[in-house]
Amino acid sequence: MAPLEIAMGQKMVTKQEGIWLKGNLHGRSTVSDGKLPPQKVFEGYRDRGYDFFSLTDHNIYTQYESDGLILIPGFELTCYIRDKRVHLNFLQKGEKSLYEHGQKFVIETHEKTMAFIEHAKDDYLIMLNHPDWSLLQYRDVEAMDYLFGMEVFNYGSEWQDRVGDSSHFWDAALMDGKRWFGLSTDDNHNEYPNSLVGRLIIRRVTVLADGSWSRQKTEVSRR
Repeated sequence: MAPLEIAMGQKMVTKQEGIWLKGNLHGRSTVSDGKLPPQKVFEGYRDRGYDFFSLTDHNIYTQYESDGLILIPGFELTCYIRDKRVHLNFLQKGEKSLYEHGQKFVIETHEKTMAFIEHAKDDYLIMLNHPDWSLLQYRDVEAMDYLFGMEVFNYGSEWQDRVGDSSHFWDAALMDGKRWFGLSTDDNHNEYPNSLVGRLIIRRVTVLADGSWSRQKTEVSRR
């Protein structure tokens, strides 16, 4: 049987080949502590060949549209795992949103963090950000089975403080049986040259004649 072919503009993509997309899942705007307004941020990524982006402003949910760029609504939550302050990205899975555009969050205790996660985990992918920058050890988060992934490389943390490489942390998680995706981001604040460096490359095909076949491959790229 010939491979399934999917029309993508003028290109035919086979099941074996997949659809390669480049994106970033961690960036800011003037809505929080970034230096550029949202649309300028989107333009920067789109003009440099990015396919998808999640604007994860601190502690505020936003949802936008931008021609030529897939936008994943989300936010970066400052919260607590016991006495450790952590940053978690919440990335919306589908069209359903639990929050209103511009809704802000204040989470100050471990108990409130757990309640927030329990409420959101079915509708949002939860991602651990820059664990080395947050001075975390793996034992601090080993019970976080709800994570879909973690930042293995955060270029902003590496450029600014030399604590962006958390590959050792991911190794510990994998050896403990976790199946977290390893992610690379630039954590773009638009204020130093960390834009468009850490990025995520994914291969995604989800179309079959009977709608039943799905495959995904994720690769981490620092440049």
